[in-house]
Amino acid sequence: MRGVGRPATKAEREVVEKLLSELRREFDDGDDECVALLKSLWAVAHTCLDEAVPPFERYGWRWTAFGFQRDDPVSDVRGGGVLALKNLVSFLQSEPAYARVILASRRARREFDPEAPGFYPFAAAGINVTRLVSEFL
Repeated sequence: MRGVGRPATKAEREVVEKLLSELRREFDDGDDECVALLKSLWAVAHTCLDEAVPPFERYGWRWTAFGFQRDDPVSDVRGGGVLALKNLVSFLQSEPAYARVILASRRARREFDPEAPGFYPFAAAGINVTRLVSEFL
């Protein structure tokens, strides 16, 4: 571990290795845990907006309304691995008041325009934060 004035303990090294492993782990549509995380993100993002949760869509325009760059959220998740997906879900679950403010300006609409004022790429930004923080591990 960098920046620590003492050697890392075995437990600390194990935590860092687990985080790095999740960062390198690619999303796999055949992996039940990965799919469950994506479904959790779908549900909690709608819940944060006080919306009824529609049936899960693996691909679709609603993902761009949550700040993904394409209608396939996995194309963005690649940048931060499964760890980024876990972090997005964790933030939405643990900080719903903050998440609501961020997502509310981006209500899911068919005419969604990322060029319109108020655009904040929540998901893409969260994935980038995961990558940035991981550089300190």
